[in-house]
Formats: sequence, C-alpha cells, structure tokens
Amino acid sequence: MAKTWDAIVVGAGLAGLASARELSKSGADVLVLEARSRLGGRAWTSVFEDRPVEIGGAFVHWIQPNIWTDIQRYGLGIEAAPTEERAAWFADGRLHEGSADELVSIVGEGVERFCRDAHEAIPRAFEPLATGLARELDARSIKDRLDDIEDPVQRDVLDALWSSLGSGPSSEIGLVPTALRTYALAAYSVDTLWAANGGFRLVGGTSGLVRAFRADLGAAEVRTDAPVIGVAHAPGRVVVRTRDGAEMLARACVMAVPVNGLRDVAFTPDLSAGRRRLLGQGILGRGVKLWARVRGELTAFIAMAPSSHAITFLESDAQVDGDTVVMGFGPSARDLDLRDQGAIQRAVRVLVPGADVVAVGGNDWTNDPFSQTTWASMKPGQMTRSLADLQRPEGEVFFAGGDIANGWGGYLDGAIESGIKAGRDALALLGGGRHVA
Repeated sequence: MAKTWDAIVVGAGLAGLASARELSKSGADVLVLEARSRLGGRAWTSVFEDRPVEIGGAFVHWIQPNIWTDIQRYGLGIEAAPTEERAAWFADGRLHEGSADELVSIVGEGVERFCRDAHEAIPRAFEPLATGLARELDARSIKDRLDDIEDPVQRDVLDALWSSLGSGPSSEIGLVPTALRTYALAAYSVDTLWAANGGFRLVGGTSGLVRAFRADLGAAEVRTDAPVIGVAHAPGRVVVRTRDGAEMLARACVMAVPVNGLRDVAFTPDLSAGRRRLLGQGILGRGVKLWARVRGELTAFIAMAPSSHAITFLESDAQVDGDTVVMGFGPSARDLDLRDQGAIQRAVRVLVPGADVVAVGGNDWTNDPFSQTTWASMKPGQMTRSLADLQRPEGEVFFAGGDIANGWGGYLDGAIESGIKAGRDALALLGGGRHVA
C-alpha cells in the first residue's frame, strides 16, 4: 500500500523550505519535491571568476522581519556591501559623471517626491491594499508617474531605479507593488530603501541560509530532480505526479513555486478562474541579472540608465587579479542575452566608456523552465485584481512564494513570509500536526 504523507511541499526555494519547516516542526510527516538538483530556487550562491556570487537574490536588512529572524535563529552574519566612490548616470540623453554621493542625492530627492503619497495609500506596509487610494493607484504604472516629472535627469534616474527593482520596463511595472509598497516597507525612508536593496548581504552567501533551513527540517524527506507536472486533489487526498511518472499521496500540498511556473502543472480540478486569469497574463519580472569581468582595476562605482537601455544598473563588486568584477540589472532578457558577450560589452560601455568585458555570467531566470521569471513584479492593476486569488488555497492545495507575499514581494523575506503562512494554513487543515490513522 502506497504511503500517504501528511503534506507534500513542491519547491525547495526559501518559501518551500519555510513551509516544510513549519509542518515538520509541528510533527507532520513531510515530503519536499524539488525540480532542480539543488535547493534554494532563486536564492543561489554560485561561482564566477573563482569567487562566490549571488546569481539570484542577495541583499538582506534588519527591517525585513522574517529573514532577519532566521538570520538570528541560525547564527548567520551579515556584511556591508562595498562602498562606491564614483558614479555615472545616463540621463537627458547623455552620460553624467560625479561622486556616488551626488547620484544617491538625486535618487533620494526623487524618491521622496515620487512616493509622496505612500504613507496615505499604504499606512500599514504589510496590508498594501487596505485603502481605496492604494487600489486606485494600483491601476497606474511607474511610467505614468515618471511622465509627471519635469526634470529630465531626475526622471531618467528614477526610471533606472524602479526598472531595476521591478525587473522590467517602467511602462509595465505597477506603481503600487514596486514603488509605493517597497517605500512603505522601508519605513518611508530613502536611506532604508537604498540599504535594503544593496547595503548588506549574508556572510557566506544565501547558500548558508538554505543549508540552515535544510538542517532544520527534522525528519522531512527531500527529493531533488523531481519536477512536478500534476496535482489532483479531493477532500482528504492529494495525488502529486512527477515527470518520471511517479505518484505520491498526501493529505495536503503546498505549491511553493514561482507564479509563472504554475502554468506547467496540470491541476485536477482546474485552478480557480481568478488564478487562471493571472497565469494567462503572467507576472512581470522578465529582466536579467548579470555578472561580468571588466579588464583593469576600476575605481569603485555605481551607474544607472533608464529602461530604454539594456542595462539600468551597474556596480563594481570586487577586484580580481588586476580586473574588476561588476554586477548589473537589465529590464529585458530578450534584449540582453547572457550568452552574447559582445552585446553585454556594448551595454556596459554606455555607462563605462571603453570597458573591455572579458567574461560574463549569470542565469537566464526568465527562460529558466522552473522559474520563468526573475523576481515578482506585478503589472498595473494585477495586485488589486489577483493578489488575493494567488494567495487563496484551493481545496487541499496551498500556495506560497515570494511572488505572492503581502510584504516584501519579490524579496527573500517575502518568500519566507509566504512560506510560513502556507505551512501554518496546511497545518490547520491537518488538525495541527501529524495524522494518526
């Protein structure tokens, strides 16, 4: 007779690991199925030019309550990112150069004006749609508000900022989820917003956090290389089918995969109309994160360009054997192929004239079969129309992921937040713990 698990968690990114931890520590018999050969999902510390780099999410901050709790729980450390001295910003049709402080000042003044109504719209950051104003503003894109800015330099610099954070062109990024909510989560502080998006990272990388989660799963079983292609559920029973034809039985299931990845799973009965509508549209997050090695030791720098450019954000990260390793973001993976070193060099040279790119690295998350997106960035109106649908369980199936968090959506913290909630909701269905036959 086939074993029946209390819960099957599909996906071993931070959301899935957080769900599995909640379930396992309460006595539930848990199976975790991960499509990849590694754990962590979009939290992935890899190697580029013989040094560890973050291919996915990287930065953390103590204002992010869920990940900070786990940093303390597991005794992990954080370190400050390198401090930049110089800056360049392509704005108003030309490249400007100055100190990093000068660029940060332009960004800071611009964000305060851009997010002027954030406190009124989102007075409680983890309830992003609690007011009528937030729901009204959710229909607007980042570009809609950029068009109201008269200063062309400030407009282009803000375009660069929000396009980088939203992993897409400003015309497709929702004003509320990427700008107003993030500003509210950062305690309506430009300095905190800046620090939470580049100020601090985990000592040893996100892989250390992933390992700590794995070690804390107790008796839970974890299987890798097990892509799930089907989930059928009825009262008290879930059948999960993997690509190799295996079927596992459980009383509950947590789907902790990126929203766009749900499109490749056959659900029986079919998903709700609201969830299907959103999956048909897909969420944004079609940008690119790249690593490159540039010849020569460059002065520590930060650079930005509006979303009409292939790279919207670029910064130096480290010196390696006389060269400089840089990290950057672009708004469209279609416009910047990580396999095309020549294209990346041309894009880098917009911000660093004459740069000689000798190596490139990264992962094409947009075309990654198990992610199909970088990080969550909802389009105008999607948060109001679909966030509640995406969070809502369907029968014995619960959903988790940084893409659908109330708080830091698209961040490591949001993944943990969503995973904890889904795990607890599944526990409630199970009656609080392990099933006794």
